[in-house]
Amino acid sequence: MLFRSDTNCRSLTHMTLLCIPYMSKGSRIVNMASAAAFCPQPSFAVYAATKSYVLSFSRALRSELSKKGIVVTSVCPGPVKTEFFEISGTNVNILKKASMARADKVVRKALLDVRKMKEVSVYGTAINGARILTKLFPHRLIINILAHL
Repeated sequence: MLFRSDTNCRSLTHMTLLCIPYMSKGSRIVNMASAAAFCPQPSFAVYAATKSYVLSFSRALRSELSKKGIVVTSVCPGPVKTEFFEISGTNVNILKKASMARADKVVRKALLDVRKMKEVSVYGTAINGARILTKLFPHRLIINILAHL
């Protein structure tokens, strides 16, 4: 069984680097990060850390590949109505329930953002708000709040 760090970090990096030589101007790379990438999360530490890696890797890669005309977009959805939470054994707290999105809507927004060559695709007002809060408030404060939900 692969650890999340293997899937979200090593495999993503390896597959991306394998594909780049075959890409040309106008190509797109779409990486699945998560809103968890915006801030460390108690009881979700490894997942959030690996998704931070995906976001950081994608942003750096975007810069590196811009001269070749290859665009990289990170998709950072919040919780999506899938079997993920059941399979992972993760508790769905009140914030996750309130911001749960349908997969088809997240994908539609992501594809529109990729077409617009956006760096990051974030679906929904709640997740965009959370993204802004993680920039405005110290992570320690946010972690303390999340720990008590």
